[in-house]
Amino acid sequence: MIAWWGTAMLCYVTPKEHLGLPNRDDVKTGVITYKIAAHAADLAKGHPGAQEWDDALSDARFEFRWEDQFNLALDPDTAREFHDETLPAE
Repeated sequence: MIAWWGTAMLCYVTPKEHLGLPNRDDVKTGVITYKIAAHAADLAKGHPGAQEWDDALSDARFEFRWEDQFNLALDPDTAREFHDETLPAE
C-alpha cells in the first residue's frame, strides 16, 4: 500500500533479524518478498512494464512454455526446482 502512494524505499525484515543474524535463505526469502511487494505496487500504479510482464508470464503458462515461465519468474531457480520435483524419476 505504501509503495502505491510513492514511498521512497521498500525494505524487508526477516523474523530472525530480531533474534539473530539471518542466513542466506532468510535473505533470499526477504528479497523475493520485496520483489512481490514492488511488483504489486507497480501494477497498482498502472506501470505498463509490470502489466506486460504479468501478461507475458500468463501467456507462457497458458502455452506451457516452461523455459519462458522459469525466465520470467521472480525466482527462476525455485520455479525450476518446483517444476522438476514433480517429474517422474527416470
